[in-house]
Amino acid sequence: MGGKGPTAAFILLLIGGILMLIMGVMVMVLTSLFALILSIFIGPWGRLIMVIGIIYLVLAILVIIAAAMVKTAKPERVRTWSIIALVISTISLVIRGGFFIGSLLALIGSIIGLTWSSKYL
Repeated sequence: MGGKGPTAAFILLLIGGILMLIMGVMVMVLTSLFALILSIFIGPWGRLIMVIGIIYLVLAILVIIAAAMVKTAKPERVRTWSIIALVISTISLVIRGGFFIGSLLALIGSIIGLTWSSKYL
């Protein structure tokens, strides 16, 4: 098979993580640009949107780390990192991270990582 880890899981996790990262950056930039307007019209909700953007960024970075570990870790560690990615992508799916499709791709990638077997290496 060539690589140490499951390639399909890695690719889906990475694409999902990148989409989640893009959404987090967009939320943070838009919140920063419109901070004054947001504070006038929606008050403390502007801070909540900023916190949600930070959560998006943290989850995205964790999914990207999990993707890298699924690809490069020892075969017995692929399952552990897939479980971590599954939990993170489920949380992100609930809060609609990664334009929804990013969370869905990360979820599918983590499931592929869970079902992958190293016996074909």
